[in-house]
Amino acid sequence: MKSGMVIVLGLVLLVSGSVVSAAPRESRDTSWIERMDTDGDGKISRDEWTSYYSERFTKTDANEDGFITADEMKSSGRAGRGGREGRGEGSEE
Repeated sequence: MKSGMVIVLGLVLLVSGSVVSAAPRESRDTSWIERMDTDGDGKISRDEWTSYYSERFTKTDANEDGFITADEMKSSGRAGRGGREGRGEGSEE
């Protein structure tokens, strides 16, 4: 009986941890959509996607030569792990 309670308690903790850790992910997904969704329809169109990443490219290409080097990526804070380092909640891109 005691081992059954331990198993149940462990499962409850496991499930509650999953729910808690899911909340920040959902928040990041929503803020990402809000940044890209310029017409506010709750969806990202091809034009919105292209425009967003075109602006990011322009900001990262410091010397405006049409190419992004590793140094430019590092300087922009977008190097490594898909360019996600250095970004906190509410940071603008």
